[in-house]
Amino acid sequence: MLELYSYYRSSAAYRVRIGLNYKAVDYRQTAVNLLANEQQSDRYRQINPQGLVPALRFNQDMGAYPKIMAVYNTCNGCAAFAAAAPEAQPDAG
Repeated sequence: MLELYSYYRSSAAYRVRIGLNYKAVDYRQTAVNLLANEQQSDRYRQINPQGLVPALRFNQDMGAYPKIMAVYNTCNGCAAFAAAAPEAQPDAG
Protein backbone atom coordinates (compact mmCIF):
# COMPACT_ATOMS: atom_id res chain seq x y z
CA MET A 1 0.00 0.00 0.00
CA LEU A 2 1.16 3.51 -0.75
CA GLU A 3 1.85 5.86 2.13
CA LEU A 4 1.53 9.60 1.57
CA TYR A 5 3.27 11.90 4.02
CA SER A 6 1.26 15.07 3.82
CA TYR A 7 0.09 18.27 5.45
CA TYR A 8 -3.54 19.19 4.90
CA ARG A 9 -2.78 22.84 4.01
CA SER A 10 0.05 22.06 1.59
CA SER A 11 -0.95 22.82 -2.01
CA ALA A 12 1.68 20.38 -3.30
CA ALA A 13 0.30 17.59 -1.11
CA TYR A 14 -3.21 18.55 -2.21
CA ARG A 15 -2.26 17.99 -5.86
CA VAL A 16 -0.84 14.56 -5.05
CA ARG A 17 -4.02 13.64 -3.14
CA ILE A 18 -6.12 14.75 -6.12
CA GLY A 19 -4.08 12.52 -8.43
CA LEU A 20 -4.26 9.51 -6.12
CA ASN A 21 -7.99 9.92 -5.62
CA TYR A 22 -8.60 10.52 -9.32
CA LYS A 23 -6.85 7.26 -10.10
CA ALA A 24 -8.71 5.55 -7.20
CA VAL A 25 -5.43 4.34 -5.73
CA ASP A 26 -5.58 2.92 -2.23
CA TYR A 27 -3.19 4.80 0.05
CA ARG A 28 -2.67 5.66 3.67
CA GLN A 29 -2.06 9.24 4.65
CA THR A 30 0.35 10.15 7.42
CA ALA A 31 0.20 13.70 8.72
CA VAL A 32 3.36 15.79 8.94
CA ASN A 33 2.71 18.94 10.96
CA LEU A 34 4.58 21.75 9.25
CA LEU A 35 3.61 24.25 11.95
CA ALA A 36 5.38 22.06 14.52
CA ASN A 37 8.35 21.72 12.13
CA GLU A 38 7.96 17.90 12.01
CA GLN A 39 9.38 17.82 8.48
CA GLN A 40 12.78 18.71 9.96
CA SER A 41 12.75 15.93 12.57
CA ASP A 42 15.27 13.10 12.35
CA ARG A 43 12.41 10.62 12.01
CA TYR A 44 10.96 12.38 8.96
CA ARG A 45 14.40 13.03 7.46
CA GLN A 46 14.86 9.25 7.29
CA ILE A 47 11.81 9.18 5.01
CA ASN A 48 12.67 12.31 3.05
CA PRO A 49 16.19 13.67 3.52
CA GLN A 50 15.15 16.97 1.92
CA GLY A 51 12.60 17.57 4.67
CA LEU A 52 9.88 18.44 2.16
CA VAL A 53 6.18 17.59 2.06
CA PRO A 54 4.67 15.67 0.35
CA ALA A 55 6.54 12.41 0.12
CA LEU A 56 5.14 9.17 -1.24
CA ARG A 57 6.43 5.76 -0.18
CA PHE A 58 5.48 2.69 -2.17
CA ASN A 59 6.61 0.18 0.47
CA GLN A 60 9.04 -0.09 3.34
CA ASP A 61 11.88 -1.25 1.07
CA MET A 62 11.71 1.71 -1.29
CA GLY A 63 12.62 5.26 -0.56
CA ALA A 64 10.13 8.08 -0.61
CA TYR A 65 9.48 10.30 -3.61
CA PRO A 66 9.64 13.88 -2.34
CA LYS A 67 9.04 15.88 -5.50
CA ILE A 68 5.71 16.13 -7.25
CA MET A 69 7.07 15.34 -10.72
CA ALA A 70 8.94 12.32 -9.36
CA VAL A 71 5.70 11.17 -7.73
CA TYR A 72 3.81 11.73 -10.99
CA ASN A 73 6.35 10.00 -13.22
CA THR A 74 6.78 7.04 -10.89
CA CYS A 75 3.05 6.59 -10.42
CA ASN A 76 2.38 6.71 -14.15
CA GLY A 77 4.73 3.75 -14.55
CA CYS A 78 2.98 1.83 -11.78
CA ALA A 79 0.58 -0.95 -12.84
CA ALA A 80 -1.95 0.10 -10.18
CA PHE A 81 -2.23 3.54 -11.79
CA ALA A 82 -2.68 2.14 -15.29
CA ALA A 83 -5.42 -0.22 -14.08
CA ALA A 84 -7.15 2.63 -12.24
CA ALA A 85 -7.25 5.00 -15.19
CA PRO A 86 -10.81 6.06 -16.02
CA GLU A 87 -10.43 4.89 -19.62
CA ALA A 88 -9.48 1.39 -18.36
CA GLN A 89 -12.71 0.97 -16.44
CA PRO A 90 -15.34 -1.48 -17.73
CA ASP A 91 -18.01 1.21 -18.04
CA ALA A 92 -15.78 3.59 -20.03
CA GLY A 93 -17.43 4.62 -23.26
